[in-house]
Formats: sequence, structure tokens, C-alpha cells
Amino acid sequence: MPHHRLYVILLGLLMASPTAGRAQSWTKILSASRATDWSHAGIPGGIPNRTKVCRTVSPSGRPGSADVTKIERAIESCAGKNEVVQLEPGNYTLSRGLAFRGISGVTLRGAGPDKTKLTFHGTVGCGQWAYICVSGHPGWARNYKGSTTWIAGYTQGTSVITLGSTRGLKVGQVVILDQRNDSIGICPPHGRFGACSGRTGATENGTTITIATSLPHHFRIGQCVGVGGIRIAGYKGWFRVASVPSPTTFQYNQTCQGRPVSAGLPPAGGGSATADTAGVYMSNVPGATTDERGGIGRWCPDLSDPACAPGEISHRDQMEIKRITVINGNQVTIDPPLEMPNWRASQSPGVWWTGRFAGRDGIEDLTIDSSFGPYRSAVGGIVFNRADECWMKNVRSIDANRNHVWLITSARIDVVDSYFFGNKGGATMSYGIEVYNGGSDNLIENNLCQHVVACLMVGGDVGSVFAYNYMFDSGYRITDWLMPMANENHDFSGMELFEGNDAPGLILDDVHGTSTADTAFRNRFRGQDTPARTNSLIAVTVSAFNRFANVVGNVLGTAGVETRYQVERTFGSGYVWSVGAQSEHYRVPNDPLTVGSLLRWGNYNVVSHAAEWKASGVPSSSYTFMGSMAVPPSKLLPPSFFLTSRPAFWQTEWGTPPWPAIGPDVTRGNAPDGAGGHSYAIPAQLCAMHTPIDPEYQKSWNVSQATWSSGKVTLTIGPNVLVRANTITVAGIQPDGYNGMFSVTFKTPETIRYALPRNPGPYVSGGTVTWPNILQFDAARCYPVAFGH
Repeated sequence: MPHHRLYVILLGLLMASPTAGRAQSWTKILSASRATDWSHAGIPGGIPNRTKVCRTVSPSGRPGSADVTKIERAIESCAGKNEVVQLEPGNYTLSRGLAFRGISGVTLRGAGPDKTKLTFHGTVGCGQWAYICVSGHPGWARNYKGSTTWIAGYTQGTSVITLGSTRGLKVGQVVILDQRNDSIGICPPHGRFGACSGRTGATENGTTITIATSLPHHFRIGQCVGVGGIRIAGYKGWFRVASVPSPTTFQYNQTCQGRPVSAGLPPAGGGSATADTAGVYMSNVPGATTDERGGIGRWCPDLSDPACAPGEISHRDQMEIKRITVINGNQVTIDPPLEMPNWRASQSPGVWWTGRFAGRDGIEDLTIDSSFGPYRSAVGGIVFNRADECWMKNVRSIDANRNHVWLITSARIDVVDSYFFGNKGGATMSYGIEVYNGGSDNLIENNLCQHVVACLMVGGDVGSVFAYNYMFDSGYRITDWLMPMANENHDFSGMELFEGNDAPGLILDDVHGTSTADTAFRNRFRGQDTPARTNSLIAVTVSAFNRFANVVGNVLGTAGVETRYQVERTFGSGYVWSVGAQSEHYRVPNDPLTVGSLLRWGNYNVVSHAAEWKASGVPSSSYTFMGSMAVPPSKLLPPSFFLTSRPAFWQTEWGTPPWPAIGPDVTRGNAPDGAGGHSYAIPAQLCAMHTPIDPEYQKSWNVSQATWSSGKVTLTIGPNVLVRANTITVAGIQPDGYNGMFSVTFKTPETIRYALPRNPGPYVSGGTVTWPNILQFDAARCYPVAFGH
């Protein structure tokens, strides 16, 4: 049945207006430069209700290529018809991945996640490796079909921009907007061309270092400049300019803190140099503003890019994806309007396009089992690559590789009402939904993540909404470490909305990139997980150079876990807040503007035992590209920053939570992981709490002996397939203190071990260990009204 959102008709009527054209629900809290019109997120008008079946496919019942061939031929025969390829109940065995191959207008629909299962034994290539690939025609940031300059129309909220040429463009086409980072390339070690011809990028003479840049740098004597990306560590950091011998060279002999520079450095080069804008800042300079290089967009030199100056070395990581709705001479109207406030002529903005994007494709009502085969970090589950207005709904995905869903250079994608269990690696590169390489205006809503290290991994994305997702049991292989499960990590992101989620925490980090003007509204960030963790217990982390974050109306921390309010400029555990901290490898300095530009309003926390409505939490200064703010006139908060009414999935089989379910104005909340009565269980959490475990996957072992020593329990269970970081359920042991949900920390051929702080006493009898706890998920049962039941 279709996934109806009650608000889609109203949103569809409003979508043509720019942000500045009408009042938003956040208007009295956020300034216009810190927000966008988040009602644009997802498919305009919602997921289409397709009822006509084009082709029906049944499982072959045998291994090999029969099933994947039948499904792909059905998809090809239905291309462009806006109809359904219906998969009948059964288990489909696919010897390789399933590809849509540039096809648009097809829904691949099963009979339900508990009835239709696709078991994959191989993958398919579509720019990345995938189990299911929905991709447009070939093209990416280094191999694209066309490009032009963008010469006017940079104001946030505008819909009309002027291009150097509209040749090769047409109405309905999807294009990518970009501009040069706030950094310029340092000449290579042995020079190259243009201003770098015959010059070495970085040299040291006595106590003076000379840097040669590919373009005029405009740095001034006395200014602090970040240098990074050079392989020799001594050249990385923030330094005070001592002299400017030429427009493309500068020299320094001390850090910005007055310490001397490294001596005896060999000639080097490459990397980038940057000066802080003192405002919105898009730099991505490893060793200065980020830990490691990201690099998702185009870069210069590029003979296909007319925005590249002769000899220029630079990166272009800031992107927004738009659809052209009108062409009038060299002016084009784009949808949605511009969302970031820092587009400007000085950064040589440009527009580029690939071949045709895949459009209006959907995947619904089935299970993907990718548990067969080894872990590979470059393999995605369902991959949307160069896709627009596509979706997945009511999908159960089991035991993914790098991620369960990968959105790559894609826009207006809906990932809704789905369930993700497990990552093979259990490492830091183990994701649920990953947005990567330039995304815009996607909607990630009402999903459930279990045993997934990072449920939301956001990077290179602008204007998307991540709402009402429930996350628990990260499954991280370092079993005592809290993983937030809601992460921004890769490249540059901006204007993202995290709303109504229930997660162990939120982290805006600076490992591969930074963010601007991300908003967290009415979330429950617990600062703890299930099973419980003992290290890095922080509810919200906003790392250095993640600026202008808005954290409003959230419920933060767990009583007895977060016992201190805030840590700054370093890392810790047991804090509600970590703000302005260095990168995890200490390669990035502290950033006072991260703290100074942070908006905190109406957040309840377990240390203060109150919601904080402090004028000191509202930045009043104006910054570059970012206007000043006023203290909100009241403590009233809207239910949502992007919805106009309660969504249909809010009504569950087990009741209807209050709307909104989380916030300082919520009382008598009964969520099992709540704090101060300020949160109710959101629908996805109710689904997780009440859905039975799937007996097809669960294994069980009998306990014959249990011992406790020094905070660790050892169970003898005989031969087993368990490994470190598996989440087990222990039940039936006497005494009862041994029972519960735990992460395996160690194993031998016949025993397993898990952490337990208190001694439960000598083992008496009984007990079973079960794993994995995969749910028998079907969103149509959890949210019957949304599915027409």
C-alpha cells in the first residue's frame, strides 16, 4: 500500500517559493541565513502510489543467475512506464548484484519484507559496487558531460541564476552547482605549469618556510594561514605570515601561537593553504581544518571546467543539486532555490552535468540479505548513484558491507519506513544510510537501525532531513566505546535538519570535512546505548570548524551517565556537550568560533535537570555570510521544522504517541530511554520494542557454566559461531544478574566473555545465549494507517 504523508499536498503547493518568500516554522527561532525550507526534502508530492503491475516475477528456486536475469529483464521491459515489477513471495537467490542500468519510472516491489527475500551472493558495479544499483547515465566529478560558468545570482533563497552559457542544457535537466573551496593549491614538489612552472611548493631555509601557490593568495603580513595536505608533517598547521615576496608566495617562521617552525625540512609541495573567513568556512585542508583529505567534487586543473583559471590548483567540495525548470537566454530557474549563504563570484562558481539521472524508481516491501560473502569496504547495499526523486520504502536489509543505503550524487531521495541490521566489519566505516559525493534535499525518515555502527553518515550534502529514526546497539567492535550513530563526517555539509530522532548521540566531526548551519530539533540524544558503553559517553559533539550549528529543543543525556555539563577543546566522557574540540588525531586546532557561533535554545539536559532558555546561548554577532540573531521572543517551540501536521506513520499498532514526542515542553513522557519525562517512544522505537525476533536467523546455545571475575563474565556454551562485538541476549541463568543484552568482548572455541560491573554471585543453573536478534520487520504492521490498513 502507498506511504501517504498527510502533509504532502500542502507542501507541494508551497514548494515553488524560495525560503525568503514565506514564514517558516523556525522563523522566530532561527535567522534566515541559518536555515532553509526543509519542506523541499524528498520527492515532491511524496512517494507515488503505483498500482498497475507491468510484470510479475516468481523465484526460480535454484542458485545461479536465473533470478537476477529474470528480475532485470522485467525491469527493462517496464522502463519508463511508471508501473510495478511485482516479486511474488519466496526466496530469490542472486549470484550477482541487481542493476537498473539507467532505467527510470519502475517500482520493484515485493510482497513484504517477511515474504519476499533477495539473497545476494555477488555484487554489481555502478560507479561503486552494490547489491542493488539504481543509477543514471555515466558521469561523475572527474568525467562529466558538460560544464559552464555561473556568473550571477548567488543570494541564498534565489531561484534564478545566470550562466556563462546554456548550451547543452534543457528544461527538466539535473545539474550540480559548485565553487572553489576557501583554500588554494600549493605548487607540487617539482613545479608543474602556470604560476607553479619550475617552482617547488614548500621549502625551508634556516628558520623560514616559503610556500608557493598556484594562484594569487591575497594573504597579508601578520595573518594566520592554515597549511595542510603536504606529506611532510612539519609543513602542516597554522602559521603567521612574516612576509609576502610575491602575489603567489608567502613566508613564515613561527606558528600562530608564537612557537618556532620545524627546522631541516626537505623540499615538498602539494596540499592547500587557507585563511579563515571568520564565518562560513569551506576549506577541507588536512592538518589545518580537517584530519584527513575528503575531496568529493571537481578540482582544478580540469580542461573541461571553464571556471578553472589557467594553472589553478584547487578543490570544489561545496555542491548543490538542482533541477532546471525554466531557461530564458542565459538565465535558468532552478528548483529548489539556493540553500547555502556563501555562494560568491570570488570563488569562481560553476555548473556541471552528467548524463541523464535515473528518476522515479522505487524499491519496496522486501528483504535484502547480504550476509553471504566477505566484508568489503567499497560495497554498498542499495546504491542510488546519479538518481533523482527515487525511493526505498519498507525494506529490511541484513548484514551490510560498507553501508545499507548509499546516496551518491543524488537528490530528493526518500529512504523511509525501513529496517537495517548489522554491518560485517563493525568498524568505523560501517554505516546505515550514507550520503556522499554531493547530495541535496534527501529525506531519511522513520527508519530503524540495529547493530549498525553509524546509522546516519552524512557528507557532501546540503538541505536534507533526517527525521524520526530510532538507533540502538551500534555493534562497534571496540565494545566499550559509545558510537553516536548520527554522524556528519565526510567533506562539506550544510543546512541539514536532524529532527525527532532517538539516538545514542550526535557528532559533527572534522575527520574528512566540516559543516555549516546544521540544525538538531526535538531529538533524544541519550549519551548511552544498549548494550551500555563505558567510554566516550557524550550526547552532542560539535568539533572544531563545524560552525553555526543550531541545537534547539532536544533532550540530552542519561541520568548517572552524563554527570558533567561540557568539555571544550578536547575529548572526554560523561559530558552532555563536547564543543570546539580538536580532531580525533589532534591534527586540527581548537576553533573558538565553533563555540561562539553555536545556538543552544530550550534543550533539556540531565546535569542541569532543566531546559535552558538562556540569552547567552544565542549568538548575537554578525559573521561573514551569516547575519546576527535575536533572542527568541518566547519559549514556544513548533512541533516540527519541516512538517505542517502529524505524519501518518505516527499511528502505530501499539498506540499513537503525542505529537511532538520529544522536547522540553513534553511532559509525562514514558519512553524507556527517556529523561525527566520529556520524551515518549517515537513510532520507530515502538516498532523495535514490539516486533518479534525472526526465528529464521536466530541461533541458540545452552550455558553449562558461568563465572565472574574482575568485571567480566565467562560463559561456557560449547562450539559456536560468535565473534567479538556480537550482541547477545543471555536469559534463564540463575542467579538472574547474569542475564541481559551484552556485547561479546572475547571468545575461545567454547566460551564467550562479556563485561558486567557487579558480581551476580556463583552460577547455579540454566541459561541460554541467543544471537542475532534480527526483527521480523514489516512496516505495514508497525504503521498500519500509513500503509492503508
